Amino acid sequence: MIQQRKNGLIQYVNVYYGGGIANSGSHIFDVLRHFFGDVKTIHANMSPNYSNNPLDQNLDVEIQFKNNIIGKLIGLSFQNFGIAEVDILFEKSRFTIDLVRNQVKVFEKSKKLQDYKLLQLSKTIQSIRPATDIRHVIDNFLNCVITRKEPLCTGKDGYKSLELVIGSIISERTDKKLEIPIANKNYIIESR
Repeated sequence: MIQQRKNGLIQYVNVYYGGGIANSGSHIFDVLRHFFGDVKTIHANMSPNYSNNPLDQNLDVEIQFKNNIIGKLIGLSFQNFGIAEVDILFEKSRFTIDLVRNQVKVFEKSKKLQDYKLLQLSKTIQSIRPATDIRHVIDNFLNCVITRKEPLCTGKDGYKSLELVIGSIISERTDKKLEIPIANKNYIIESR
């Protein structure tokens, strides 16, 4: 649906996550790259919402993809509630992807109210797999071994996700917007 552009161009992408930029953020980066392609730049700041792991803090990260889609990862404290959502704002609609419940909510334009066009929930798409079910990952891996096809997530994808995690940490510590890839660039950071 994203690639077909039936909903118009993407205006902005917001992501809500918690549990640390390395732990949860690595999976979020993987999902975002799957949807929107490779990343052009990132800029990170320490989130005011702490992570449960003091060695893996939540970072708020502004991300620009090579196709110029812009979004933000917003770190939230899991002490309050667990959330992992991708909110895609198109010109004509809005998709809210709940990665915890494996559910997508699609909002489309409704009738005009004064000068504003409102969005209203038009459908909810629920995965038939349980939210914590890892069997589909194992099934995909085994199927790839048998058929010799590429898995849904490759080692290269894992590398690129890790590069975005490390780049986010470097960006936060140096207060600089970084170009991706970060390989072969000399960034000096002090350990904390």
